[in-house]
Amino acid sequence: MDTGIATTEKRAMYRSAIVQVIEDYHRLNLKADSDLESIAICDDHGQNYLLVLAGWRGSERIKRVQIHLRLRDDRVWIEEDWTEDGTIGDLMRLGVDREAIVLAFLPPTVRSVECLDV
Repeated sequence: MDTGIATTEKRAMYRSAIVQVIEDYHRLNLKADSDLESIAICDDHGQNYLLVLAGWRGSERIKRVQIHLRLRDDRVWIEEDWTEDGTIGDLMRLGVDREAIVLAFLPPTVRSVECLDV
C-alpha cells in the first residue's frame, strides 16, 4: 500500500510529466507554420493543464483546445487530445503508470488504456 509520501511523490511526478507534455507540444506548435497562436495554460491550483490554439483564419475566429490534461484522484485524466499520435505514450515514457491514465474523452465503459496499443 502507498504511504502518503509515496502518493505525494507520485502526484508530483505525474504533474511534472503533464507539464512536460504540454510544454513539448507547445514548442512544436511554435515551430509550425500556422496563423494560430499556441497558448500553454498550467493551473497547478486547479490541476488543469491545457494547450489552446487561438487566432483567425480569414474572418473565422478559431479557438480550440488541443490538449487538456488534469490530475484527479491521483490519476492523469486526458480530457481532450487532438495530437497526431496522442499523449498517452508521452505520459508513459515520462513515468506515468498505464493504470493511472484515464481516457476521460471516452465513455466510462470504454475508456481503459489497456485496450490501446501503446
